[in-house]
Amino acid sequence: MSSNSTVVQLKSAHLRQYLHEGPEGWYMPSVAEAVPDLLHISQFLFFAGLGDSLLIVDTTVGLSIAVPIGIGGLRTHTEEDATSDKQALICAQKVDNIHKRYSP
Repeated sequence: MSSNSTVVQLKSAHLRQYLHEGPEGWYMPSVAEAVPDLLHISQFLFFAGLGDSLLIVDTTVGLSIAVPIGIGGLRTHTEEDATSDKQALICAQKVDNIHKRYSP
């Protein structure tokens, strides 16, 4: 009975290692971390184009839209840096707790 249990544990360990190495081989953590930044860049470019087209059509309306967009973009960017650092710390603490709970 113990050899059967050992085989099952070995297969489980191989599967766990295979699933762990898969995302790292495809640089999945880096890709996942890049997605929010890419979304923010695309949003910034969209609003910059919107402001630019409004400046061409009507300067007063363009300026009244472009200035709040610029200020809002800067404010959001600085707030996100602080928020993402805090979220990364919380996530790391949760992972450490899980490792402590399930490590032999």
